[in-house]
Amino acid sequence: MVAFGGARGITPELLHAIARTSDRPHVYVIGRTPLPEGDDALPPQAEFIAAEHRSRPGASVGELRAAYEKAQARLEVRRTVRRLTELCGQDRVHHRVCDILDAEATTAVLDEVVDRHGQIDLLINTVLDLRSRALHAKTLTDFRAVRATKATGYRNLKRALAGRPPRIWCNFSTLATLAPAPGDIDYCAVNEYLAYASAWAQRHGPDGHRELAILWSGWREVGVASSVTMRETLKRNQMDAYISTEQGCAQFLSAVTRPPAAGVAFFIRDDERVLLARRGISTYGPGGTSTYGSSGEPRIPAPDAPPPAVPDPSLTSPLLDGVLHRGKSWAVFTKTWDPHTLAERDGRWMRHHRVNGEYTLAGTFTLEAAAAAAATLCPDLVVTGFRGLVCRTSITVRLAGPRRTVAVEARVTSRKRDGAEVAVRMTAHRIGKNGKVLRFNDLLCETTVVLADRYPVLAGPPDFSSHDPEPEFAMPVYSPDPPISLTGPFAGTSDYARGPDGNSARFGLDHAAWAPALAGMTVPAILLDAMVHLLLLPPRGDHPPLVGPMAGLDEVELGGPGNDCLLSAEHPAIRLHCDFATGDLTAVTGHGKVLARITGVTAHALDHSGELVRPRARVPQSPLS
Repeated sequence: MVAFGGARGITPELLHAIARTSDRPHVYVIGRTPLPEGDDALPPQAEFIAAEHRSRPGASVGELRAAYEKAQARLEVRRTVRRLTELCGQDRVHHRVCDILDAEATTAVLDEVVDRHGQIDLLINTVLDLRSRALHAKTLTDFRAVRATKATGYRNLKRALAGRPPRIWCNFSTLATLAPAPGDIDYCAVNEYLAYASAWAQRHGPDGHRELAILWSGWREVGVASSVTMRETLKRNQMDAYISTEQGCAQFLSAVTRPPAAGVAFFIRDDERVLLARRGISTYGPGGTSTYGSSGEPRIPAPDAPPPAVPDPSLTSPLLDGVLHRGKSWAVFTKTWDPHTLAERDGRWMRHHRVNGEYTLAGTFTLEAAAAAAATLCPDLVVTGFRGLVCRTSITVRLAGPRRTVAVEARVTSRKRDGAEVAVRMTAHRIGKNGKVLRFNDLLCETTVVLADRYPVLAGPPDFSSHDPEPEFAMPVYSPDPPISLTGPFAGTSDYARGPDGNSARFGLDHAAWAPALAGMTVPAILLDAMVHLLLLPPRGDHPPLVGPMAGLDEVELGGPGNDCLLSAEHPAIRLHCDFATGDLTAVTGHGKVLARITGVTAHALDHSGELVRPRARVPQSPLS
């Protein structure tokens, strides 16, 4: 078994799969990357670059980063060889350094294999050079390098093995030949060449020898398509029909044990059918049938990707439906709002929070989604707060619009024995009223969730016992009139009071009425929303600030467990306070316990200019840079 380009990417997984299902095959792993000289582990990149810079002060950071990547590649080669050796034996796994573009070297290494074993049972040609760039940024050298690695490399193999072909020859191509990715026109073209060359060789090859090309879907865990950059690119262009490593190995074993008569193999699941259908490519013959529709074509899902995850009963938060993907320290959840079922589900509370007449998710409810996601990743800790909430755009659900699915991506960025931090971002396709996608994977909001093994004790607000009642004050947003209309549970402040240094109000929620819809919440999102409303009650003589929806919070601290329903049931008297000097907001029980504190509120400007303002009465209402 000979693999060119076989020490990295998806090929080691395939070699390992063959070795597991075969009787200790002889394996030749051939590529340009040599084995490392020693067994030393590689330090973190920053330490490596610092050490190399001391020994090579004239080298640029780019050169040192490239050196680090080469060192990583050598370690990956060593892991592949050791992994195969454990299965096949020390004398049966061989690594050779050879550039497939060097015709003489390629012939020499294949001569060695054929002379030793008589023939090659399986040749795997996996080499590639991918230089994804916009057309104006790609040089002629880039085009030639990408083309040569596949085309010239293939011809060098053909010449070296003339008259002694392998029993099975497998070339790696890509499904992108049918659905090209932006920036990869050269890569897609040369893979198309490889597929046609394989088909020609299969038709005209000698009896007993088979050649095929596999048009791969992207592999999720390994390979070039698994990088963060590539995954974002494919997702943005609706090309993310990913397969798992287990699926890829199964597909490969199927292809090489039963090579297709036409010389080209690709595996069509529902994901690939939809991907190709979006580009006008039918995967059903005339009159074919599909579980999707009577016409024989898959129904292309509404453009509001990602697809909704399977509902997970263990997720009690109304802001998470299920887990779409899950890793050791990360997960992607989804939340879907279906206008057809909205009235009996989330619409019960969302209809009370509207912006310009549309059902709009309260900004603090994004904290609920983030908290629930973080708590799932760190179940042994409690959510004690948030940092740096940025709401870039509102999450709206149109009653006459398409189903709305939002992705909640959470990743543990710091983990200690007594605490952790989880970065969370929410994304969705932005859909126009005509149903067309205006922006793919639009970043809706992001924040960092802070978790610990215990809740902090929060300092109380300044004394507000001397504040004078304000019976005539009416909260300007507690009205059915646009642009911002808050009613029901979101109109939760009353009994206002005001003094020279701040204001206060009572918070109330009919917890018995709202428990069926909101009892599964992780944090008191309605309470936090009500705290922000106090910024609309300015010092005497001032007008309420003219601001739109909330744009962000610098920091939120929680002084204990409980969601809105639990806290309202346990503490009938909750008082909210705003400090005019700082804009800090606090929520305090009748017994003096601080439930929450918010600092650094920002809001969108009402003129749709994109500017942000800080609605603090004693601070000039100038735009934020």
